Amino acid sequence: MEGVAQPLVIRSRQGAWWDLLPIYSLYQLVFNLTGLALILWLWGSFAFSQPILLGAVLLAWVQQYRLRPALLDISRAQADRLAALLDAQGRYARSDHDGRWRATGKQGWEPWPHQHIEFLPRPDGVTVAAPHNILHRLWDDLALLEERGLAAVAQQRKSEADLAAPQLPWTVHGPTALIGAMCVAAWLVHLPEGMSRWGVSGLALAQGRYATILLHMFAHGGLMHLWLNMVLLSMFGGTLVARLGLVPQSWLRFLALFLCSGVMGAALYLLAHPAGTVPMIGASGALYGVIGLVVRLPAEGDALQPLRSRRMLRIYWSLIKDNLFLIVLLGVMFLGSGSKVGLAWEAHLGGFLFGLLVGPFFLPSTAERAAPRS
Repeated sequence: MEGVAQPLVIRSRQGAWWDLLPIYSLYQLVFNLTGLALILWLWGSFAFSQPILLGAVLLAWVQQYRLRPALLDISRAQADRLAALLDAQGRYARSDHDGRWRATGKQGWEPWPHQHIEFLPRPDGVTVAAPHNILHRLWDDLALLEERGLAAVAQQRKSEADLAAPQLPWTVHGPTALIGAMCVAAWLVHLPEGMSRWGVSGLALAQGRYATILLHMFAHGGLMHLWLNMVLLSMFGGTLVARLGLVPQSWLRFLALFLCSGVMGAALYLLAHPAGTVPMIGASGALYGVIGLVVRLPAEGDALQPLRSRRMLRIYWSLIKDNLFLIVLLGVMFLGSGSKVGLAWEAHLGGFLFGLLVGPFFLPSTAERAAPRS
């Protein structure tokens, strides 16, 4: 059987330097110019919002950079297996008009050519053209097809799509709604003077303020900080709660994982800064614990993702890059405002390691997973 163990080589379709400019189609150019005009108007009209606007521009650029057109060379046999998987999982549909694969149920993306999956024949195989982030997923699919076969991989991808779909029962969003409401309420109450008193640090513990070990998870330094964490919470929270069993056990497991991850994030931060005076605030450490467990979640009935698998190694590298970007983002946002802010990467790492290594113990037992759901 033909293997896919060769190094992952995903290359740019338009050139590495061109990729830095998110202009991949006429439609996107018009969209970006309109957004830029709106931001420039807000910049001149509302000076207080400038750090937020800078953050929004950087986040939009990163999202579009992830979607940049890219190419991946594979064999004809691999292309046939990949096409069969795309057909079987139903997330993409092949057009009879031009042969391209398009995401089903997203007709709004039709005019954006760089959002399509296209199989381009070449003398010694096939070149797959698609957005960069989708090509990484397709590469994973090729490896899984070799290991498990078409039926198993199609079922796994369908299970993942069902979990990510918006038709999750409303009950799975209870814990995230509770945490989000507490964070927003705390920020609004402390809006005039800020929330540094809730921050955890060596100095705070030396002063006997041990409550900051828990309070720091619900404190945020500004609207952008709060918004980013709440977006992460909404992205991963419901998906994880749905895998933690029945209500109310799933709620309790999620809340326990969130709090324990936040405490472990604070512990690593304090270990790195035992005599520090700078308070650390934010739910990021706890959220990284949630992410640490989510990335190890298997498809129903499968084993946990191995810690040293190729997929996990890619996730580790992606998290490193994300944290480096956050450092740049925070620096740009607050450079002109004179504020001093840093990224507590130690808390991110501590929470993530807890979710990665200890998080699986929060999953329900096999008997509970098999119990009928109401």
